[in-house]
Amino acid sequence: MKNTLRKGLTTLTYRYLCVSLLFCCGFPHVIRAQSPEPENVIVDGNLSEWGGSLRNYDKTAQLYYQVHNDHDFLYIALKRPRYAWKMALSGRVLFELSGGEADKREIKIVYPGHYSDNKEEMWNYLEVKTVGRSSADTVTIYNNYGIQASGRFWDKQEVAADRHLSSEESGTTKVVGADCELAIPMKLLPVTAGTCIIRIVITGEQELLGALGVLGNLAGFDLLNGTADAVEDLRTDSKLTITYHLK
Repeated sequence: MKNTLRKGLTTLTYRYLCVSLLFCCGFPHVIRAQSPEPENVIVDGNLSEWGGSLRNYDKTAQLYYQVHNDHDFLYIALKRPRYAWKMALSGRVLFELSGGEADKREIKIVYPGHYSDNKEEMWNYLEVKTVGRSSADTVTIYNNYGIQASGRFWDKQEVAADRHLSSEESGTTKVVGADCELAIPMKLLPVTAGTCIIRIVITGEQELLGALGVLGNLAGFDLLNGTADAVEDLRTDSKLTITYHLK
């Protein structure tokens, strides 16, 4: 009886050790697959120093994102992999930073900061409203606030997957995406320790005719491609809230 019990326990122990060993061997692969913390961030709209892909994705807002800070700056990196033309419309992208829901001190940045018919030039401007100011300033990316910003639109060919199209109608379509980086001096933040709340909003457009008129002036944009998903996204506010713990 004792031998049988001992044998059973030995078998269970062996299986446990095997499972534990497999788990421990596999776990480092999960860690290595994650994007590393960026080093020596250069704010140029190129996200390569963030590890090739941003660590987080919000399905509702359709945004990849990652946040990092050092002694001098809070860095925010964004990628919108499709329907990025919404970032060029009247609302553009609003960044609001505060210390929490009850904190009335906020810094607000709109980027790109003003409308232009040139899809590269619009990334050269910011709208900035810092703590204690009643109105926003429109400034260039070379500004007295010390805020660094860079962004770009890009496009790629993708196989159409619109559920409203038949297989004969489906083909390749041009998908417009965007990359964006901000570096905000720590001294401008409402809080320099603890938790920083970052709210990001890409405002939708209810007046589609006006929106299409604006987008029609931007050479190279392949408007809506006739998809229902694109129209729905254009009309909807894309919202993302990030709770970030400052280092």
